[in-house]
Amino acid sequence: MQSCPFCRLTLVVLGGLILVRAPLPAQQYDNQLNVGVRTQLDRQKRVWEGVHSHKAAVTEHGKVYGILMIQPTNSIRKLVKPVSAVAIREELMRQLAAQGYHHVEPGQKPEILVSVIYGRSNLPNPYLTNTIDVDTMGPEYETSARDYESDKSMPSAPQGIVINDPNLAARLSIPSVSHKATKASFEKLFILVRAFKYPPPPDLTKKPEVLWVTTMYVDDPDHRDLNVIVKQMLEAGAPYFDREITDEEVEILKPLPAGHVKVGTPEVVQPKKS
Repeated sequence: MQSCPFCRLTLVVLGGLILVRAPLPAQQYDNQLNVGVRTQLDRQKRVWEGVHSHKAAVTEHGKVYGILMIQPTNSIRKLVKPVSAVAIREELMRQLAAQGYHHVEPGQKPEILVSVIYGRSNLPNPYLTNTIDVDTMGPEYETSARDYESDKSMPSAPQGIVINDPNLAARLSIPSVSHKATKASFEKLFILVRAFKYPPPPDLTKKPEVLWVTTMYVDDPDHRDLNVIVKQMLEAGAPYFDREITDEEVEILKPLPAGHVKVGTPEVVQPKKS
C-alpha cells in the first residue's frame, strides 16, 4: 500500500503547529503575577463560655468606610523604591467601590475604619500555628523575625520550627502542604488591609475592635517594585474583603503590566584623555 504524500505533508504541518504552540502557556504564565491572599475575620474567633467555645454569630460588616491611615511597616531591609501612599489610597478606594463599599460623605458616620500597612517583612505562617486570628495578624518586624536554623528532627516543617500540635504535624506530613509552609516562611512584599469597628472605644487604653483583615503578598521583595504591582495586588485581594477563605491562603494570577522602553537620541561620548 503506497503512502499518500499529502497525508505525510499534513502530519508534518500539524506537528509543526503543535511544536510552535506548545510553549505558549509557559510564556503566558511568565507574564503573570502570583498574588497570595489570606483573610482573618472576627466571626472566625472562638467565643469561650467556661470550658466550651463557639464561633461568634456575625455576618458581613458595614460597607460605609473611612480611611484611618496608610503607612509602611517598620523593617530593617528597605523596599527597592519608596512607595506612594497616595497611589495605594487611590487604588484601594477603587477596589473598595468595586466590592460595594462607599466612602463616608460629609456629615455621615462611617461603619468601619480602614487602615493599610505595606512593605516587606515576614508574615505569620498559617501552616505552623492555629493561633493566628483577626487580632494577631500582621507583619513580623525584622528585629523579631524567626531565625530558621537547621533542625533534622522535623523534616516536614521549615527548618528550626517544632510543631507540637498533632493536627498541624499531620497536615505538614503532606508534601504539597509542607512545600507551601516552607514558601510561606520566606520574606514577602505585602499590603495588609485592616477594618476596625466604628466608633473606636472611648477609653484610649483599650484596643480598637478589629473586624477583618485581608493580606495580599508576593515573593521576591529584593527584585520587585511595589509601586508597579499595587493595582494587581489589591485587585486580587479585594474580592476577599470581609470574606472567609476556607484554606490557609489562595493564590491569584494577575497579568503583569506591560513594559515600555524609550530610546533616546544616541550621543557620541569621547574617551577621556589619560
